[in-house]
Amino acid sequence: MKLKFALLVGAALLGEAIVANKLRAWHCGACAYPAACYTQDQCCVPRVRYQVCYQTVVEEQTRICYRPVYHTVMKECRYTVCKPVYERHLRECRYTVCKPVWEEYDVVRNYTVCKPAYEQHVRESRYTVFRPVWQEYQVPVSWTTCRPVFEQHVRSSIYRVQARMAGIPGSYPLDHLSQSV
Repeated sequence: MKLKFALLVGAALLGEAIVANKLRAWHCGACAYPAACYTQDQCCVPRVRYQVCYQTVVEEQTRICYRPVYHTVMKECRYTVCKPVYERHLRECRYTVCKPVWEEYDVVRNYTVCKPAYEQHVRESRYTVFRPVWQEYQVPVSWTTCRPVFEQHVRSSIYRVQARMAGIPGSYPLDHLSQSV
């Protein structure tokens, strides 16, 4: 990486030395005018400054890797196996068996039964009976009646009214009111 960078800087410096002689032809000959007519900024090309920039580069490389591959292979193996074989044989065996035998028979049982016996007896019984009896009679009823009574009461009261000024319509003379009291 350092070698590439050193070669790049060396190539840039060599290129600048070669191009320095041709700078006068730039700007369509504008730098060929007398020194009084132009400034240094118009003629000279600004210096190129190089800056080192690093960029991440991803390279793909192909490589061969070997790994074991397993195959399952079946091989025939023969051997002898002994298995139990069950067979059924019948044999006659005689023996004595006791079985319960059920027999039915009647047993006499004596018992007492109580039954209801109904008898009719008559007895004389005397009692009193109340019957409704209707009888008419009169009861004096007294009541009060309220009637309206009209009475006339007279009360005299003295009061004084101030009269309006004379000559104004709707005003009353003071003498007229004092006579009615």
